[in-house]
Amino acid sequence: MGKPVAIYYVRGPRSGRDYPVLVVRRNGNGATVRIDKRSEEIRLGVPPTVSRRWVEDTVLRYGESWGRRMDEAPLPAPSAFEITLGREMILGGKSVPIRIEQGQKARGCETEEGIVLYLLRPEDREEGRRVLDLWFSAKAKFEIPIVYKRWHEIMFPGSPLPALTIRRMRSRWGSCNAAKRRITLNEYLLKVPPACLDYIVVHELAHLVHANHGSDFYRLVGQYIPDWKERRKLLRRFE
Repeated sequence: MGKPVAIYYVRGPRSGRDYPVLVVRRNGNGATVRIDKRSEEIRLGVPPTVSRRWVEDTVLRYGESWGRRMDEAPLPAPSAFEITLGREMILGGKSVPIRIEQGQKARGCETEEGIVLYLLRPEDREEGRRVLDLWFSAKAKFEIPIVYKRWHEIMFPGSPLPALTIRRMRSRWGSCNAAKRRITLNEYLLKVPPACLDYIVVHELAHLVHANHGSDFYRLVGQYIPDWKERRKLLRRFE
């Protein structure tokens, strides 16, 4: 499915929330409906030949049922390996509310109440996703290196700081190239509890000394993170 060509809203009878119905053109015959609890969206896929009147009649006819299904759909387990635009997102292992407001410039910021996305078109879900994505990436690239530098100073006081790359990875939290003295950390670490972020940073720094995961490696990790097993177990809840 491509970019939405129209957006309608239906109300959940139990929650009272207005859920967006994104109408997307698709190849093939017939229409499809997908209830996405994580992004809190309903996607209606329709063939190119379907008229606007048909779409409006379909939303009117089935909208109450879709809203009820959205209210009743179970919330998927939180995954740190994604950014979705919903009413909240996971940061530091906790759910943080997301609020969308009209703005003269598209940008994101963080307040005591949560994340605020200022959009030129508040109803534009694609713009919202893009702004949230850019805000999250900038925050990760600012905050994760602070933790990295702090732990390096603790573990290797006075030694040169190895190069650090912050990028998104789909299945790994980090990696270490000891020969090139370069460590890579996943942007999504910003979403896990701080104790887990500390564990991953120490884990990758320890690889500068021990390339494998032998007993000496975990002995070194344990010097700085004695409860590393518990933190690793907690981290796996977000995978």
